[in-house]
Amino acid sequence: MRLFAFASLIALASAAPHEQIDPRTSNLAEWGTALTKLGSWLQGFSPAPQSIINPNTLSGDENKSIYEILKADDNYSKYIKVIEANDEVVRRLKDNSMKLTVFAPSNDAFPQKDHELKEAFYAHFGEGDHDKKRDEIFKLFLYEIALYHQFPGEFDTSRLAHNSTFATQLRADHGSMGSELRRAKVESQLLPPRITVNTYASVTVSNIKAKNGIIHRIDGVLVPPGDIMQLVFFYPSRFSISASALLKVNLEDELEYYGDNRNWHHRDDKDKDKEHGRTITHRGDKGRFRGYPASTFFLPTNDAWNKLPEELVRFLFGVGGEDVLKKIMQFHIVPDYVLHTEWVRHIKSDNKDKQHRLHTRDEDEDLGFELDQKFPTLIGQDVPVHIKKTRSMIPGSNQYNWEFKVHGIDVSIYDMPALNGALHVVNDVLCPRHSNGRNENQNDEDWTEWKEWLRKWHHDQ
Repeated sequence: MRLFAFASLIALASAAPHEQIDPRTSNLAEWGTALTKLGSWLQGFSPAPQSIINPNTLSGDENKSIYEILKADDNYSKYIKVIEANDEVVRRLKDNSMKLTVFAPSNDAFPQKDHELKEAFYAHFGEGDHDKKRDEIFKLFLYEIALYHQFPGEFDTSRLAHNSTFATQLRADHGSMGSELRRAKVESQLLPPRITVNTYASVTVSNIKAKNGIIHRIDGVLVPPGDIMQLVFFYPSRFSISASALLKVNLEDELEYYGDNRNWHHRDDKDKDKEHGRTITHRGDKGRFRGYPASTFFLPTNDAWNKLPEELVRFLFGVGGEDVLKKIMQFHIVPDYVLHTEWVRHIKSDNKDKQHRLHTRDEDEDLGFELDQKFPTLIGQDVPVHIKKTRSMIPGSNQYNWEFKVHGIDVSIYDMPALNGALHVVNDVLCPRHSNGRNENQNDEDWTEWKEWLRKWHHDQ
């Protein structure tokens, strides 16, 4: 398992310290898991109070491009440097034939001194790295950050209230997520008016109109999240028991996905994982990547584990219970699917009808829907998922409400985007005793009666 190398205001998650980095094989999207205001992201998706949208929104200039508006405003001078690090990004923001929504970080979202970001990035490299090589990778890193701040299409604050996740302009071109556009989580609140992106970056000034789209000013830098396993480690006070369980039964590889230039043995098609029918290593256009390119993980909190009978927990984490613990954790992982509340992608499906793309754009007047479907977990046993989206009954509100259940259990925090899929938080350990799922009280009862069925269930799997 990789360790995070935190430096200054940026955390760079990639290879072990002082390991040589190859820009062709390194996963740039994993490196930037923290910039200014990352603390709230790391602290378990429970961010500090967010900024309220400034009611005195700027009118913008519909005769100017997004780039021209940002360039002329000193509040975005540092973000402009990120943009201008790549000519392609500048071209996109000048192109009046494109329609974009840009979340533009103000200068306060960046380190106070321009060189601090670059120095923090360079601090990750070992001795002997050449400046030219580091400069090249740093520019690629800024390129991915720039694209992750852009949504294709025009979304004012009213339309941002429609969906829970939106596609960004950053494509998962490392072999993950079926090479789809990476997504960002948007949360909208009516009173007081508030919009946050990926739980920590707040919109402070909204609906700045340009000829080719809309700008929203934010108070944090959006860094493409790392893989699912990295998100699990972000908040040990809430998820340490699940993290320990994954490591104990060697399941971390099912939730990781990262570039690696080390000489890993590459399995051919005949040497697939016997249990899950997949190759451990993926060769993509950008090099070799290790781990699982797409998964959805329902992550139990520490409180969920503490609900279980104490004797059961001792058995699962003690000698003799490891195999049972592994199958329970596998029941929380849906491989090959990226499952968000409004967007489901099966990366192994060639039939677009089976990909279940659910209202990923907002052209429809009525965006409500209901989904009841079973998804295969890592142990082969299906887990039922219920998702219902309804429009708010508050007069004049453009917001929607979500009901999300997995195996009969409410999902408490949903749609956390990751490099290789999606993460959802549950306050109960899912009990696989009944195939159709049960509510929270029945789930607790089944775990209380674990001696009556758990060993037989494990034997039958």
